[in-house]
Amino acid sequence: MISFWKGLSLTLFGILFSLGMVFYQYRSWKALKDDLSEKDLMGVLWISTIVSLLGGRMVFVLGNWGELGGDFLSWVLFWRKSGFSWLAFYFFWVGSIWLFSRIKEWNHWRVLEEVLGPFLGWLSFSYLGMFFSSSFSVFSNLGWFLVFLFLYILSLWIGKNYRSWVWYPSGKKGFLFLAVNILFFVSFFVFSLIKRGGLGSLDILSLGWVILLLTSLFSLGEYKIGGGSKKKK
Repeated sequence: MISFWKGLSLTLFGILFSLGMVFYQYRSWKALKDDLSEKDLMGVLWISTIVSLLGGRMVFVLGNWGELGGDFLSWVLFWRKSGFSWLAFYFFWVGSIWLFSRIKEWNHWRVLEEVLGPFLGWLSFSYLGMFFSSSFSVFSNLGWFLVFLFLYILSLWIGKNYRSWVWYPSGKKGFLFLAVNILFFVSFFVFSLIKRGGLGSLDILSLGWVILLLTSLFSLGEYKIGGGSKKKK
């Protein structure tokens, strides 16, 4: 650990987190630069990154208001009192990418699909950094690193093949984003339920998100109940 001004430290987590962010930005830019305005694309990627980071921090602050509520500087100066909501980080990221894509009149499903893999790579870097840098929840951090690494590799394979699958009749963009999210949140729900022995607020949120994702996937696939499905366009 390398110490800087007033307790700010450069840890292996900080290095890997930053590398993951660069990986996310570069891979997302490379995937979309040929079809979208590069200036607008970079703006959306960076603004959504800032929004999601601030959102993850602020949700953590709200959840620990008794400890952090009166210390306004600690809301932003995270090195004074560390803490972050990764789930909020994810939802702010999805929401901001979707919103800015709609504002720019881009196909939001396509944008979400193209940036999902790089985002999973960023999460893999981050949890690997936490595994090496923290003495707490070592096995949990390693487990999440492996989960996100697996989902990243899986997303690459699905992205190359799903449009040719006969059981996904429409072949429309968006399947990758929805399918990977469903896999992750079903796993999160099951493991959390086993660990806690009952339903918590995060479990209910995850289950509701899965239901919404399944509904979107059914609609995107253009399935007809009792009547087969529409042909690919």
